[in-house]
Amino acid sequence: MGVLRVFIGRIPPLIGNPIADRLGDLAYHVATRSRRAVISNMRHVMGPVPRPKLKRTVRGVFRSLMRNYYDLCRAPDMTNEQIDRVTDFDMQGWGRIVELHNQKRGVVLVTGHFGAFDVITQVISRRGLPVTFLIAQFKPTWLSDFITDLRADRGLNLIPVDEVEGSGLNIGALKRSITLLRSGEILGVVADRNMEQRGVTIKFFGHDTVVAPGVAKMALRTRSVIVTGFCHRLPGNRYDLIFGEPIEPVGSASNEDDIKALLTQIFSRFERHIGRNPEQWVLLQPVWPTDEGSGARG
Repeated sequence: MGVLRVFIGRIPPLIGNPIADRLGDLAYHVATRSRRAVISNMRHVMGPVPRPKLKRTVRGVFRSLMRNYYDLCRAPDMTNEQIDRVTDFDMQGWGRIVELHNQKRGVVLVTGHFGAFDVITQVISRRGLPVTFLIAQFKPTWLSDFITDLRADRGLNLIPVDEVEGSGLNIGALKRSITLLRSGEILGVVADRNMEQRGVTIKFFGHDTVVAPGVAKMALRTRSVIVTGFCHRLPGNRYDLIFGEPIEPVGSASNEDDIKALLTQIFSRFERHIGRNPEQWVLLQPVWPTDEGSGARG
């Protein structure tokens, strides 16, 4: 895998991105289960749209996914200066995070499987603040370890979380996360996939769905501020990294209404970014429970 990574990483974007797009088209055709999940998600996000538009968007999701893997393979061979030149970094938003850190406030940096989300880790891990990300481990283990090593290449601290359906955040990872936040550090969480046995029902794009409560509970328990971060993929192999206004936790981690209110605020931020660029939401699991059209082609 290391040799393959080096080979892929040396392909220039002018060639690499079109190749990634063709691989995305292939994945669209062969990964039928994932395609059905993306179709379901896009129907909830986009509402009733002409079938050709839905199909283009679903294909775009798989192309974005493959471009993400291509970028991840390229990142170790890129200098910090090269990454910075192609990334529009939200200095004002980052400044708010720095200020919170100086106040010794914990920050839960929440993102999703959106855009070039791995670029977030490549950029902020060297900005002078202690940042740790929760990283899901999956099967096969060798592939999970390979991707984790690439994400940690620039010194990012990682807390592995077993991705066993319904297992949620294991106790060890939870304790470490709570300790970091109470120490005034930054904890990164990808929050748009529910891996927990139980969840909280909220409105997301106008439809009920069950989301994991962990991110809200941790913020409420430690009085940590929530900041959303999204990295849009731009034309010309550029990226736009944006941080949202801080969300102050209000209430108690034992009160479901408080948890629901905080999650609703977080996912409203997801709606704004995903709604503008649905083809960049590269989540291949169904977010809403539905049987409608589950077997249809996009």
